[in-house]
Amino acid sequence: MIEWAQMTPLKCWLYLIGPILEGLGILVILFPDALPGVTWAGRWLLRLANTLANAVDRFARIVHDIRIAGGTASAVAVTARGRIVIAPGQNATLEEKVKFLFDKHLEIDGALDALRERFEKFEKETARRFEQTGREVEAWTKEAIRGELERYRGGRISGSVLLFVGLVCSGFANFIK
Repeated sequence: MIEWAQMTPLKCWLYLIGPILEGLGILVILFPDALPGVTWAGRWLLRLANTLANAVDRFARIVHDIRIAGGTASAVAVTARGRIVIAPGQNATLEEKVKFLFDKHLEIDGALDALRERFEKFEKETARRFEQTGREVEAWTKEAIRGELERYRGGRISGSVLLFVGLVCSGFANFIK
């Protein structure tokens, strides 16, 4: 049990301030948004720094590398096609009719081969796009996490400093007679 009447005023203040600073430091580390002034001041300083940097860039006529990337898009076109049916005449011989059917069969096989090639190309392109989209999402997620860690860095550092100062105050109070 602490007997406050027998302590020096410095020791009393250190015993009071130490735990308050420790608790405040832990709260700032765990909940950096709990103190709106900390994040507001950080955003204000960041805006001020960006404004100054932009003014210097304009004054020095510095052009930064600006890249524009197109997003994923798709287009559908609908057309109407007329079709002419060519058939052997009624007076054609059996050999001419068979030759006509073989020629048509070869044309259909060629069209099917072309469709098969287009489908294979489409499959490969789709797989490539899925892989690219996965990489883009992963990069975006890493960037978002890095940004949030950067956003709360000041709060974590100030909370750690408050916690350390509170521990020093409590420890120092124990050494004072």
